[in-house]
Amino acid sequence: MQGLNLLPWRERQRQVTTRRLQAQLLGVGLAAVLMVWLIDVQARQAEHRQRLDKASVQQALDVLDGQLARLARQQIELSQVEQQLGGLTVLQGRRWALVDLFERVQRAVPQDVYLTALTQHGERLNLHGVARSGALVAQLMRKLADEVGVADMQQLKAVDEGEAFELNVALRGLP
Repeated sequence: MQGLNLLPWRERQRQVTTRRLQAQLLGVGLAAVLMVWLIDVQARQAEHRQRLDKASVQQALDVLDGQLARLARQQIELSQVEQQLGGLTVLQGRRWALVDLFERVQRAVPQDVYLTALTQHGERLNLHGVARSGALVAQLMRKLADEVGVADMQQLKAVDEGEAFELNVALRGLP
């Protein structure tokens, strides 16, 4: 029997196996490159989404910061308005007290007595004026004592028009 030469067949089998191995390696390599490319694309998309989210959050924070700044300005303006309102309330209360004081002084001033100056310093009222006679000044002091408070004569002197006087009145029950 003649010997069979299997060498060429084995050589072809080896080449087929080598080509199969090379094809598999090429397929695995392409699959690996494709996987790396897909992972890279997903990572870039995730990074892009993260940047967009961060930008939108920053934009929302900027809007809120603006609103907080506006709110702070409004609170400052509100406190200023409240202070002004408090001051106006105090002035309004004093206004009625002053109106009442002037009405009382007006009721106390007899005819032929003319006031030239009226000033208030705390609890004291200072009156300057001219009367036709000293009796009218005494009558003014009595009426002031009834209406406003105790009057003290500071000065009384004769002038061409009559008697010039200066009185200090200690106010009672008025601010």
